Amino acid sequence: MISVASSIKFRKSDGLLASFDNTMFEDESHFRIAKRQYYQKLFATDTITVQAEVDTDQTIALYKSEGTSKMGAVTWGDWTAMTGEALVFSGAAYDYWEVDIDFSTMTKTKVKFKVEILTGATVDETWLSEPVELVTDDGSYLQIEFFNLENAFRVYYVNPTPADRISHLIRLKGWLRKYKPAGDTSVYDNQDEVVKTKDEVKRMMTLETDAIPAYLAEMLVVAVAHDKFFVNEVEFVAEKKPEFDLGNGNLASLTCELTQRDVIGLNAHDVGFDCDSITDTDTMVLQEIDLAGQKSFTVPDGYLIAHITGHRTAGDPVVIAGTTPGGSDILLDMALNATDNIFQTAIIGREIAVSGDATLYVDVSGAGATASIYVLLLKNRQA
Repeated sequence: MISVASSIKFRKSDGLLASFDNTMFEDESHFRIAKRQYYQKLFATDTITVQAEVDTDQTIALYKSEGTSKMGAVTWGDWTAMTGEALVFSGAAYDYWEVDIDFSTMTKTKVKFKVEILTGATVDETWLSEPVELVTDDGSYLQIEFFNLENAFRVYYVNPTPADRISHLIRLKGWLRKYKPAGDTSVYDNQDEVVKTKDEVKRMMTLETDAIPAYLAEMLVVAVAHDKFFVNEVEFVAEKKPEFDLGNGNLASLTCELTQRDVIGLNAHDVGFDCDSITDTDTMVLQEIDLAGQKSFTVPDGYLIAHITGHRTAGDPVVIAGTTPGGSDILLDMALNATDNIFQTAIIGREIAVSGDATLYVDVSGAGATASIYVLLLKNRQA
């Protein structure tokens, strides 16, 4: 089988009745629907990888047919064998084969491919690709890349490191526009006085494509479902599934709302107050990095302890906190470890500095254990 995540869409040619799974777009017939031709677009400078998952006793062979266009009609040449098939992974039940296609070696602007899956010299399955048109980069084409961090979508990622990962590529005419500000705001209502504790700003854009067929829309839906999805080398996340409606035609536009994954200076989790133990009128954060043993903190008059967060940095630390050295009347046995409890937050909601400043004692115990401690204080407006 050819991976559903491949850059070029393949359909199995198995002699069954026409269906979405085995009919090529160029062969589809549409009753009372105006049919428009479409060729998947790539640049002559592109190289893509075709993948196949087959039984351990099978191999693959790749062929190409280049076409000549004249008066709107394409005359396809004979199938010619290509080289470079490589066995990249051999498992207990399946083998994974790959072929890199370098489009700079093509002599014509239209080309399509055939993959044969063989046992010895016997052809078990034949898979055909949609035709590809090599176009000139005029600035109107979007470069869409996607890959996973592990095996999924019937595709084998040999090594998902930036240097060796398999990054699938689609090019199509489209736009990223309709910027819409978004994000999340967290506030704390302290006796009818609202205090902002966190504000996250997001950059949202709308991906709109030129007219594309249903199979290419499906490829984009698969693409945005991957761990990593890039448009023009910028990483985005689709928080909703794309919308696509053919209506009364064989081509339609796909629309998808995308959130830019990293926006420098915007969604950097600005918590609304300084995290370096600086006091303002509403909040204060006390912290100690890589604490081992005991640390005392001064809690100013009129502040209550909202919560205490522990972050394990070494060993298996146990954190306690109290109003006396070694005491645990504020926090009892916050156990942290490296597997399933690296962070833990305890909600306290208690004022210990009722009439003047008070001292909070925090202890981190455990052989070779350290933890970073963060204490959020809020101004008690009722005091």
